[in-house]
Amino acid sequence: MRKLAECIHGMIVKSGLNENVTIATGLLDLYAKLGRLTYSLKIFGEVNNPDKVAWTAMLAAYAVHGYGRQAMELFESMLKEGGKPDHVTFTHLLSDCSHSGLVEVGKNDFNIMPQVYGIEPRLDHYSCMVGLLGRSGLLNDAYELIRRMPMEPNSGV
Repeated sequence: MRKLAECIHGMIVKSGLNENVTIATGLLDLYAKLGRLTYSLKIFGEVNNPDKVAWTAMLAAYAVHGYGRQAMELFESMLKEGGKPDHVTFTHLLSDCSHSGLVEVGKNDFNIMPQVYGIEPRLDHYSCMVGLLGRSGLLNDAYELIRRMPMEPNSGV
């Protein structure tokens, strides 16, 4: 599969399509899913004016590989560049925190969603938070969060 990805990448570069942010984003996502985060980072670094989807794809790549601190730095860069987070962005941020054990950062991100960005937490955000708290041994906190949810929990929670 890696060889096929590299062939596709070569064809994209040869045809000049690597300048297209959508195609570059798809390519960085492909490499992340193949476990080649350094390739994803290189491609992301070559994207001129990344859009919200590109930023979020890179955050997702960090989440898959457990690089929570780097994801937080990327999120800060996104904000400095004028990027506006949405519910998908926060899902990946919270997932990054969950897989990296960043409890306080995750709690803060969860709390600022509605306060700073006007994004009401959805079921997937609660699921990430329950996972974060549970993985960190904070089972009572996870249980209380589930009890306070404004919606019915699903099996993911």
